[in-house]
Amino acid sequence: MIRIRFVLLLVLMAMAASCSRSSINERELFANADTITVDFDNPTIYEWSSFVDSISFLKLQTTDKSIIGQIDDILFMDSTIVIVDKRIAQAVFLFDYNGRYKTKLSHMGNGPKEYLNLTYVFKISDSVVAIQDRKKRKVMCFNANDGSFLNEFDLPQFGGDIEYVGDNTFVHSVWGVGRIDRSTKGEYAYVVSDNNYKVKYGVGIDTYSKNNNYGQGKYLYRYNDTIYGIPNFEKIVYQFTPDGVKVKYLLDIVSDDVMDFKYNSVEEIFKLEKQYPFFMGEFIEMDNYSIFRIAQKRYDKCAFAIYDHKTKITYMLGGPHNHPFMTFLYKPYLTDSGNSFATSATPVELLICKDYFYKNSGPMKDLDLLYNDMKVDDNPVLFFYHLKDKIAE
Repeated sequence: MIRIRFVLLLVLMAMAASCSRSSINERELFANADTITVDFDNPTIYEWSSFVDSISFLKLQTTDKSIIGQIDDILFMDSTIVIVDKRIAQAVFLFDYNGRYKTKLSHMGNGPKEYLNLTYVFKISDSVVAIQDRKKRKVMCFNANDGSFLNEFDLPQFGGDIEYVGDNTFVHSVWGVGRIDRSTKGEYAYVVSDNNYKVKYGVGIDTYSKNNNYGQGKYLYRYNDTIYGIPNFEKIVYQFTPDGVKVKYLLDIVSDDVMDFKYNSVEEIFKLEKQYPFFMGEFIEMDNYSIFRIAQKRYDKCAFAIYDHKTKITYMLGGPHNHPFMTFLYKPYLTDSGNSFATSATPVELLICKDYFYKNSGPMKDLDLLYNDMKVDDNPVLFFYHLKDKIAE
């Protein structure tokens, strides 16, 4: 029954899309998509140790000017780590790969070269980072090495997240924003435009409504020069390049109690989340693997599914782990570095775990280095998980 529903879902998605997206060949869009099956009915659980080759960490320097309130996003540039703090510091912090503080972009205000809302931060090139300000409808570009202002440009009524695809092409997520090109029929989940914001095409279905304004938080991901998009509550991953768009992955969650959330009200979603597994769009792309984080019962438990690009096999991860730094795997970030990804932890979280780590892990040089001179008000620590080139089952 589950398989029939999944196939029917794909057919309906293609039919719905083809009604209003004549510029996209739907058969080609789905032609080479990989189906990633996550089986909750008959799961085989693998330990993270089967996949992780090594773990490293980086302490971010704490100075009077570099105090991070919380990490909302991390970008890894050519020679700069970009830390985004939207809500507390409302600033973008720049560090080198030794953790040393460079500078920060902190230009709140209504004047030139200032932003009113730190809506989204994205990468233009390895040396240029951009801030999207939805309130001022502007994008401001800065040098990622020294933080100097480069230029700014107006942003029309596109209101969602934005990423630069390359070749003067941008992709915009428009969940909750409504139609971008009013001459078209239907509402897209993503719109691709040129640098003058002339719409080239749109894909996906925007499920936003007055009753369902519950968003997953992040709709676009960059890995190297490729952009990935995951529409709200959809089990589909689009891949955007300068050459066009295609469906890269289709996520098939097999469970007797799997649920489709996207057309429910917010109140219904909160109830359903406590009972059913669901995919909230948390996704990591790497050279050899893709990782999907699937929530169960309102975040009380989360499953990681790792998909091997070479073997086309999907593994469910869980169970005990043999390294204390595996504790902080709740929010992974892309690193643009081979088969690695990153997470972060605050000193408060780390100090709470200190006695437990030493008691259960025994003497470890890494623990001594981690906790040396650590203070509760220090900046967060980044952890890097380096996966094996080949999975050891």
